[in-house]
Amino acid sequence: MEKKYVIRRTASAPGLDDAVWETAEKQSLDNFFCPESDNPTVTVQALCSEDGITVRFEADEKNPTTNYWTANQPAWLDSCVEFFFAPDMSDPLNYLNFEQSLGGALLIQKGTQDDRRYIPHTDEPFKIQKHIDDNGWKIKFFVPFSFVSLHYGKFDSNFKGNFQFCNEDKNVYITWNKIESPFPAFHRPKFFADIQMCI
Repeated sequence: MEKKYVIRRTASAPGLDDAVWETAEKQSLDNFFCPESDNPTVTVQALCSEDGITVRFEADEKNPTTNYWTANQPAWLDSCVEFFFAPDMSDPLNYLNFEQSLGGALLIQKGTQDDRRYIPHTDEPFKIQKHIDDNGWKIKFFVPFSFVSLHYGKFDSNFKGNFQFCNEDKNVYITWNKIESPFPAFHRPKFFADIQMCI
């Protein structure tokens, strides 16, 4: 069954531990490609302000993999949270993927399942914050509307997307909306679910 996420409105982009997160819908990433692995519990939240969307993930993963810290390094080789979305519903198979590693590497691509290109960037506009301790971690990043408009020209208020987590080092691959595939595969816009923005 396809899921749905409603992104609620807030006055400004929140920090990692701001109280306003208590108002944000929290959903679990609970579709496991490798159920036999030691899968952590991972949740996601999102809030929408005037300038963009802030996405926050939290997990009980112990000792996350943190080898990469520079823009567009292979974030998926770390413990990595991911937000894939198609901002223009007239072209729902064309999407952006934001892959944020716990090491600090933010990877951004634009394109289709079989034809994507990296987007050069600096990390400052994306307001990345994270916290790691013995009980797990939490991390958030910001998706500016101006950045999306630069690459797509529009951002529909009702769009399709997916939230994901992977750690190839531990053979962990988890998604929010289920992806029908016999092997771990996140780049599948066919399986993006409904996301409604700024309610």
